[in-house]
Amino acid sequence: MGGVKALQKGVIQENTWLIAALLLTLSGCGGGGSQQSSQNDTSDDATPVIPTMVPTVTPTVTPTVTPTVTPTVTPTVTPTVTPTVTPTVEPTSLPTTAPTAEPTNEPIGSLPSVGYDLGVMLPDAIIPTSLNEAQAAFDWYIRPDGGQWGQCDGKSNQPYPGTGENQACALSSLLELLPPGEPANMQGGESVWVAQGTYKMGRSNALYDGSRFTACNENWPWQCYMQGIPPGTQAKPTRIYGESWQQGCSTPPRLLGVERAKRVINLAQAEFVEVNCFEVTDGEACGEFHLHAFAAPSHSKHALYQQQAQACTRINDPVPQGDWASTGVYAADARHVLLKNLNIHGLANAGIVAPRIKDVRVEQTKIIGNAWVGWEGDGHPSAKSSGLIHFKHSEIAWNGCIEQLDGSYRGCWGQSAGGYGDGLGTGDTGGNWVFEGGSIHHNSSDGLDLLYNNDGNVYLYGLQAYANAGNQVKLAGEQLLIANSVLNGECNWFQGRQELADLTHCRASGVTLSLSLATDAAQGVLVNNYVTGLGDGLISLGSGQRRAKITKDNKLALYNNMVIGQPQASTPGDNAFYIYTESDPDNVLQYFIDHNLVAGDIKFSGGFPYCPYGTNDICETPTGLELSTGAVTDITAFNGIDLGLPADSTILFSGVPERDIEGNPRPQGQGVDIGPRELK
Repeated sequence: MGGVKALQKGVIQENTWLIAALLLTLSGCGGGGSQQSSQNDTSDDATPVIPTMVPTVTPTVTPTVTPTVTPTVTPTVTPTVTPTVTPTVEPTSLPTTAPTAEPTNEPIGSLPSVGYDLGVMLPDAIIPTSLNEAQAAFDWYIRPDGGQWGQCDGKSNQPYPGTGENQACALSSLLELLPPGEPANMQGGESVWVAQGTYKMGRSNALYDGSRFTACNENWPWQCYMQGIPPGTQAKPTRIYGESWQQGCSTPPRLLGVERAKRVINLAQAEFVEVNCFEVTDGEACGEFHLHAFAAPSHSKHALYQQQAQACTRINDPVPQGDWASTGVYAADARHVLLKNLNIHGLANAGIVAPRIKDVRVEQTKIIGNAWVGWEGDGHPSAKSSGLIHFKHSEIAWNGCIEQLDGSYRGCWGQSAGGYGDGLGTGDTGGNWVFEGGSIHHNSSDGLDLLYNNDGNVYLYGLQAYANAGNQVKLAGEQLLIANSVLNGECNWFQGRQELADLTHCRASGVTLSLSLATDAAQGVLVNNYVTGLGDGLISLGSGQRRAKITKDNKLALYNNMVIGQPQASTPGDNAFYIYTESDPDNVLQYFIDHNLVAGDIKFSGGFPYCPYGTNDICETPTGLELSTGAVTDITAFNGIDLGLPADSTILFSGVPERDIEGNPRPQGQGVDIGPRELK
């Protein structure tokens, strides 16, 4: 597969960040550390923590000039579905007004949280599987009333009796087993059981300080974080389990980052490791350098900074920094890792930092309310991941916002205020990225940004992406599949809300779905989705960063989709476009489009697909449609029943999904229904 050199997104580099440049940018910003403190705050050169100030923006270009040439669709390779004939008359818009619905911040649809089968076929990968109850045997025990290393042997699930050495009792913290800056006290392939309770992960006077560990010196408390988890083997992974892992993780142990710790869980260079059933957070409502772009008294938005900035304390002197931590899980260079039943929220910078990973599954995990970014996949000197990266029934939300101690969100900020805000973003990367179920919503910039996945593929099954302030989904690769998904480009959701501090509403034109065909052989398939939005457009196409334009072997197929246009939020009187690209000047992209319901307030640009493009396309707005979710409230009135392409059809490299977004077999009636849900 071809790849491209991605434009660096400018996010979160710890060791390469120049403090002098930052001080010039901050112009006296409160919360910024001194040069000495930043020099101390270093680790390996791939450790991201401090974001650069102006991430690169890759906007989606809004069409302003209507092309006059209509491309002739003459595919050189015909899939088993037959491309339909293009009508000779091209409408400019549909007169039917789309139904309206009140915006919501609740998860859309009514999907069960876990357990439903979407029939996803995964690429080959080597990833640990969880223990079952019969296999559960642990080598080490951690509990809040345990003892220090030397007081307890860690081999018994008993409290420390209060006196004596090497007692048969549990240890009091993972920091005893994985001491900061010291060799691990456990071996790879061993299993650890951690009892319910709260564990401070960071420097603590008379417990985890310079008297015990050099890394916990009061002059550099950020270095006081757990030693990396020792690698296991394919036959015997290393496992760290929270107490209620067998009961659906109902009462997970709470790992609380404190005193400016760089990270809470350290998976740097981890191999064959599973971490299961933990809450990972910190104890303060703050973000690193929050709203720093407005810190200068001369700035026109300095009043906003004074009113809303919640910047974490960063002091070089040996005084308390506060109960906050930068990153929840640091997993640079991790391989063959399972993260399951984790609730990673409220960190001052990133939920997960994971460049250069291979074969990683994130299952039933929440990455929510982290002040800069949810999942950061950029890194130095490289961000290139490989293998399978699989998100299963997970949620990425409210990143770029400051999580308050009551669980609400305030101070949501984006690049305009010096922040970031992607739910998931990467630099130039690769790998097979698979999203199975789950949701990505209410992030202060893009929701899912894999526009730099130049050496891989992306497959979305049953994903819900909505109310992100930029693009909902941005993908690049050689094979791009979006199936059974709900994409709602309500990119102005934050406007006028109490959660807002400062961000760009409908950033990068607010296009709902941006696809970049990264190689000459790249193909995109959209099947059985619901797509709507308030940005400039619904589907935009690019050619990747290593090519000047789309070429003749590139293909785009749309079947069984419900695509409903809405008026643009940023341009009154204009409607969102259906499909558009400025990367195909030769008009050679092969379109395979049929059996779609395309309607609402939608715009068709000359020379690009419109409705009806295929002979079985439907161009009438359905009644009884819930606009925000695509749910049909009146099945008897819905005009897409049984009219989709048959379930056994092949579409380029894929086909019609055998199950719908809720795991129901398809079809339910005489034929496949249009959209992500089978209705009868």
